[in-house]
Amino acid sequence: MPRPPSKPSGKVTKTCPVFGCSLIGAKGKELLRSIGKKLGYKIANSRNLEGCTHLITGEERGLKQMYAKGRGIPIVNLAWLADCGEKGEWSEVQTSEQRKMFQKISFTINGTDTTVGEQNLKELVELHGGTVSKEEKSPAFFTLDKNSEKSFLHSIYTGDSLQAQGGDNDSSSNKQPNEEPKTPAPLPKFNSQSASQGSSDLLTKSTSPPPPVLLLLCKQAAPAVPPRIVLSKEKLTVGRSSKRAAADVIIDSVLIKNMISRKHATFSTIPTASTASPWEVTLCDEESTNGFFVNGIKRKQWVLSDKDIITFGGGGEIEPGWKADEINSDCVYQFHAKGQEIWSG
Repeated sequence: MPRPPSKPSGKVTKTCPVFGCSLIGAKGKELLRSIGKKLGYKIANSRNLEGCTHLITGEERGLKQMYAKGRGIPIVNLAWLADCGEKGEWSEVQTSEQRKMFQKISFTINGTDTTVGEQNLKELVELHGGTVSKEEKSPAFFTLDKNSEKSFLHSIYTGDSLQAQGGDNDSSSNKQPNEEPKTPAPLPKFNSQSASQGSSDLLTKSTSPPPPVLLLLCKQAAPAVPPRIVLSKEKLTVGRSSKRAAADVIIDSVLIKNMISRKHATFSTIPTASTASPWEVTLCDEESTNGFFVNGIKRKQWVLSDKDIITFGGGGEIEPGWKADEINSDCVYQFHAKGQEIWSG
């Protein structure tokens, strides 16, 4: 039977929580209703979490998580919920301070060229201490459009400072009085080579920075399970079929027929402004039959960290956010965020 991840402890609070929910699945919703009926709770369907005391989610990152960070709302998971049910009372979680990371920065928004949406971007700017203007204002300004919003959202996720296009912001506050403003360093670019199913000639030393790599861990895997997957495309889909452009990289299993869907999951790799972690890789399920796991926990969408273990298939009956005692799959990979480690090792 699947079991939830390890459960955090906390002090008891008698307040009635108001939950915002994000991607907890049918089993998670049923668990919330069952426990909430006994302990008392409310559900807020607010898009921007206004009035919420908690965000309960099965994912690490997403739009609601950014609102939660901006409002100082604690983010909890299904393990916390199950723990409260066992204790018979709502456990207290630490509330973080509202982050004002964009103070002194004025933003202009190109609402016709964004993916998150102008209203969401405006609210996120203001929640995190920035101001929205129709003009580029000094001393620091930042123009939000489809290209620059990736850096903006990444800074909210990580807490890294955002390099504004003016001069007076946190990242440039140590300038000398007569020093010229520094031009922000360009983001790293993708190489133009296609994805690999294991061919080492794509891991060239000219790649700067090298793309992330997945290495196969299961030594007895089928021939249709490639030993290496290079994430050298912005969008790279894995699955058991390439017909009608279903998948870029073919993986299949001999353990269970059709365990891997034709179009199983997609890696989204975007550049960041960080030299320590130049790529942000998100793995998203493509409505596959048996899903994927990260470090033994089933996920619908997950931002990968270095050395994460990814298992494709084996989880048809398990809801996202739950951990499996045993996963029957031979499609098991380890994620290496820094491709140069693979090249040099």
